Amino acid sequence: MIDIREYKNEIESKKPIVLNLTNYVVMDFVANALLALGAYPIMSEDLSDSSDILKIADSVAMNIGTVNDEFRKISLALAKENDKKKPLILDPVGIGASVIRTKVAEELLPFSTILRGNGSEILSFSNKLHVSSGVYSNLNSSDALESAKSLSSNNNIVVSVSGATDYTVSKNSYYKSSYGSSMMSKITGTGCVLTAIIAAFNAVSDNAFLSTAAASIFYSVCGETATKRSNGSLGSFKGHFIDALHEPDYDYIQEKINNIRLEE
Repeated sequence: MIDIREYKNEIESKKPIVLNLTNYVVMDFVANALLALGAYPIMSEDLSDSSDILKIADSVAMNIGTVNDEFRKISLALAKENDKKKPLILDPVGIGASVIRTKVAEELLPFSTILRGNGSEILSFSNKLHVSSGVYSNLNSSDALESAKSLSSNNNIVVSVSGATDYTVSKNSYYKSSYGSSMMSKITGTGCVLTAIIAAFNAVSDNAFLSTAAASIFYSVCGETATKRSNGSLGSFKGHFIDALHEPDYDYIQEKINNIRLEE
């Protein structure tokens, strides 16, 4: 059974350090979300700096949203240095939309513990004929479920597919949930925040499958809470979302979690 309060208490107690190699667009949002959750974010974009921080970090979030040749060099070197010793969550933003994004994502995949993306991004890993529209997924997350299963099995990783329906996939089973809010897709960086939250949950757990599922459901239900508190106001949604991460409605979240069943 997934106990969301236990995860949150562990994060607040241990205050794990999450090393983020992420894009410029979302750094502030990601950092504040992790702080609200109870974790310590460190952003880095220099190899010697990242290498030093890796020694004290509890998990790593890699997001290729503003990829370039320097990012490619740094992220790959750090991923190889880590070599799965600490949880590394890969967010392949826009894979399939450009050559460099696809190349970097494919290079980082073998060193990743968890892969998180929308349906279009996940499908782009296994279907070279699929033309991705980048961060704006042009298909249902369910369309990528078989690709997620294959990626999980072939690479020994957990795959998190986000969308109107979210899937957390391991080799032989998966969790499926349809929580969240349509407002989340109207704020840039919400998917990047999910990657960071997954990194924080995995920093305090050695069960990547369960902790990724817990993080995904927690994040989605916090989105529902933020929508209610903002009364549908898009401008105030972001602040209410940060508040929900900081002070979650545990009973509401646990009720949602208890309705989730393991599927095969």
